[in-house]
Amino acid sequence: MKNRGQYILEIGDNIFRYHNGHFSQIEDITDQEEPVWLISNFPSETQQSISRVSTVETELKYSGLMAGKKLQEEGEFTEPVNIIIHAGKKKGKNRSEIFYTAVSAQLFHHYQDRINESPATFLIFPLYRVLLLIIRKMKTKQPVALIFRHGRHADLLIASHKKVYYANRSTSFDSSEDQVKSLWSMIHNDLTTVEREHKINLSQCVTCNWFDSPDQPDWPERTISQTPSSLVTIDGESKSCSLLPLLDLLSASDSISPVLERLTHTARQIIPVAQLILVIFTAGLFAGTTILQTKTATVRQEITVTKQEIVTLGQFSLAAKVDYQETLQLLATLNNYRVSKTFKSLINELSSAISRHMVIEQIIAAVENNEMKIEIRGSINAGFQAAYQGYQNLLRNLKQNKYTIQDSTFNTEIDQAEFILTYTSQMGDK
Repeated sequence: MKNRGQYILEIGDNIFRYHNGHFSQIEDITDQEEPVWLISNFPSETQQSISRVSTVETELKYSGLMAGKKLQEEGEFTEPVNIIIHAGKKKGKNRSEIFYTAVSAQLFHHYQDRINESPATFLIFPLYRVLLLIIRKMKTKQPVALIFRHGRHADLLIASHKKVYYANRSTSFDSSEDQVKSLWSMIHNDLTTVEREHKINLSQCVTCNWFDSPDQPDWPERTISQTPSSLVTIDGESKSCSLLPLLDLLSASDSISPVLERLTHTARQIIPVAQLILVIFTAGLFAGTTILQTKTATVRQEITVTKQEIVTLGQFSLAAKVDYQETLQLLATLNNYRVSKTFKSLINELSSAISRHMVIEQIIAAVENNEMKIEIRGSINAGFQAAYQGYQNLLRNLKQNKYTIQDSTFNTEIDQAEFILTYTSQMGDK
């Protein structure tokens, strides 16, 4: 997984901390010091959160207020409600459809107060926002049923890449075999109801399990697949969890945390790269200064020798032929250094060429034979299409800046790509 400090997951009735491949159960989410990525369904002893798809008779910008009022009128909440909208679209002049998670305002502000008291910085991700992001990364045009099983709970989300149809949590009395079968039966009834109401076919069902729920449903008429899993340890025991690898899909922009918190996390990720670029720039500046000082000393020595030769030749009536080719070549080289791209412009042009998913891990720059040669290595944390498009944009921008591509290697997996790129700039090109 990506190095993001640590994850805290409020799943079902328990709170778990994940760090360096290990899970541990904790009591308080705020007793942390490192940056925290918090995935939560906002549980409380008196009121669970509610996630659903609703149509409200108002403009999209007021849909959250109307949805909260509607929940209070239906008796779901007896106090003010905080609505977290995950997706929404207009369905007419004064009609909107939204997919949201509802949390009591008191509970939501309690979360904020506790987090503000913690020395760590938090990024908060509602559980159903994570599930929606997983379906959207599938980029399927047909509706998909995603089922997240954990303990005696199962969270169901039915959506396509563009539309959300249904969201609901089913709960059994306990985790016994009979109750688990009953839980799967409730989920299957939900699937059948949604198919009938929306006239869709949910032949594809994807399961995502917590480490305490490895079982799969027995639905012969449906295709069941599972998201990729990884092995983790909890209390010294190795278990499989298919939710954990999917957390790499998250980015700071998906969080509902305030902008300042998201910027802080983004800055922490950029600092190592910025430090590397600063070290390379400093080393390049020092090397360039040393080279120029050496060349300047050589030119001064050449000039002194040339003056002595002129004085000597002036004593004869017939001047001897003097070869100034090396001196002229040296002066031409110095002039090339004067008009060549600076290391600062090299970094600026590279920074403007990379996409937001792209991470530059190494830059090597060298100058020889009137040519500047640059090699970069990096990765792109995105699906193949976005990664390949971002890489092609990088190549195109470098060519527009008068660089010549010498060597290019691009390797990709499902959600990450790596590349090695070598390009050159002739002295005198700016």
